Amino acid sequence: VNEKSGDSVRMFSLTFITVPAANSGLCIVNDELFVQNVKPEMIRRAFATLAPLPPSSSVPRLTAKQQKMLSIFSTRSRMNLEWSQKYVH
Repeated sequence: VNEKSGDSVRMFSLTFITVPAANSGLCIVNDELFVQNVKPEMIRRAFATLAPLPPSSSVPRLTAKQQKMLSIFSTRSRMNLEWSQKYVH
């Protein structure tokens, strides 16, 4: 991002709380969106050195209960398992 160009970059964080809905889906009962301007130095630091991905053996394993909860969340939210796990964590 060129500081003199007037371009702006923003970052955001979205948090939401869901409860089971009557139709076996999910109902969002509360959500919060936080948007913030990003300074050029923050961008440079964020992408200066990308860490390598951990080997699959170091990825935390889910317990049977967590896997079941993730599966239910995925089904009700209609998100695939990968994105469901990102939202649940």
